[in-house]
Amino acid sequence: MVDVIKDIPRHIVHGRYDVDCRPINAYELSKKLNNCDLDFVISGHSSAEPAIVDALVRATDKFKRNFYNDDIAKVYENKKKEQVKWK
Repeated sequence: MVDVIKDIPRHIVHGRYDVDCRPINAYELSKKLNNCDLDFVISGHSSAEPAIVDALVRATDKFKRNFYNDDIAKVYENKKKEQVKWK
């Protein structure tokens, strides 16, 4: 199953004190993925905890920066400009 998704860029954020999902599982999964960042933060399981929210926002910002550096993003922006012209 991991082979299907192993080349998709991803960022795993995991709470160090998560007792529902063991941190070792996030670590082992990250080692099977080719393009994966793993961020352990001082928190538990909830995605609403401040440390996890902060790490998720940073990861999202990183993906956004990478996306806008791609040629695909330039094509997307050009299409948006064309749509605005026709309105």
